[in-house]
Amino acid sequence: MEKVFSGKTDRNNVITHSLKPHIDARFIRFHPRTHNLNIHCFRVELYGRRNVKKCLMPVGVEDGRIPDEAFTASSSANAKYLPYRGKLNLLPSGGKYCWAAKQNNANQWLQGNLGRLFNVRGVATQGRHDSDQWVTSFSLSYTANDFNWVFIKENSQVKTYLANSHRTTVVKHVFSPDVRAFARSVRFHPKGWKNHISMRVEIYGCKEDRSCFLPLGMEIGHLSDNALSASTSYTAKRIPQFSRLNKIPSSGKGGAWWSRTNNANEWLQVTFGRETTVTKVATQGRASEKKKRFSIKHVRMRIGSTFQSS
Repeated sequence: MEKVFSGKTDRNNVITHSLKPHIDARFIRFHPRTHNLNIHCFRVELYGRRNVKKCLMPVGVEDGRIPDEAFTASSSANAKYLPYRGKLNLLPSGGKYCWAAKQNNANQWLQGNLGRLFNVRGVATQGRHDSDQWVTSFSLSYTANDFNWVFIKENSQVKTYLANSHRTTVVKHVFSPDVRAFARSVRFHPKGWKNHISMRVEIYGCKEDRSCFLPLGMEIGHLSDNALSASTSYTAKRIPQFSRLNKIPSSGKGGAWWSRTNNANEWLQVTFGRETTVTKVATQGRASEKKKRFSIKHVRMRIGSTFQSS
């Protein structure tokens, strides 16, 4: 379903819209839906994070940045198998091993509290180092407030991830692009196991902070003119390269991108050149025109892929 965002009815003020969930895209298209003075005409900026790979870094389970007391579980076999022992690559020490549940049933879980909001993008699992015990499949739930828990789903069903078939091999899962797990805490729910529910884990993602909402370069020119295209342009003085936020007309040129027609097939496209996380957009009219509403479509892959509505 297409989402339509409201725009300003005056010509110079900037209006911003947060995108929830955030989107990962190589291209963004703005599709004007209503207009003023019988023409589509506006300037834009986008905000987010250029380096998506930074959102696949360990959050700190293995290296200890997440403290021992941040780990809890439904149960533990005994004091040798407490929740904090469920850290990826943690070796037996002082007669203590990994996390192991007291009972083998589908009601068991291991939880890590990350201490703040993270954009969680993946997880990894591992079995017990010194014995043939591991989890073979699991599901995941998360919460942003330690109160309302949400399971990760696929096709409207709780997703089951395949896990381990060996005690020390690490199995990593990167979430599909449509999964947006903004989480303060994450729970692993074992569904299948070898001999006993025993596991060690890591969580991957990035902090949800100001670096996720930085301008992506329309206004200041980090995005080149070649990155801007459109369905049509009214004249050579109204081309996409003039669609930068706060762009001022000069010598009769610019001030905004204008479409040639006012129908629903017009669009303005921004190409990032690599996959980019987009968290917010801003729009603005031209000095003598007003834009009222627009919608956005985005695509993850190269030109020729199907655009999806956001």
